[in-house]
Amino acid sequence: MKPNDRTALCIDAKLTRRDAMRLAFACGLGACFASSLVCAETLEPLQENEPSATSMSYHIDGSTIDLKAFPEYDAFQTCSACAHFKENNGCALFPGRSVAPAGWCKVWRPQE
Repeated sequence: MKPNDRTALCIDAKLTRRDAMRLAFACGLGACFASSLVCAETLEPLQENEPSATSMSYHIDGSTIDLKAFPEYDAFQTCSACAHFKENNGCALFPGRSVAPAGWCKVWRPQE
């Protein structure tokens, strides 16, 4: 095999500066992606009895809401259909916490 042949086996290939930079960049992107996955999974679930949740009348399961106490509730108003809902079950109203996709609170707003 020729030393400059691109089809050479990895064992025989020389690592150029350009290839080293590409590898470092790819590793950096992989590390950023992996850390974002870890951070997303560390959101602690919001509980109904917490002060911030009770102030917003947050319910983990919207189907269990007392319609007399919350007449503004409608079955399609779930956290997953709310404008405040973020990826990985996050919520703009409860930073660092995850909410149930089937949940509901009195600050529900439709997604645009």
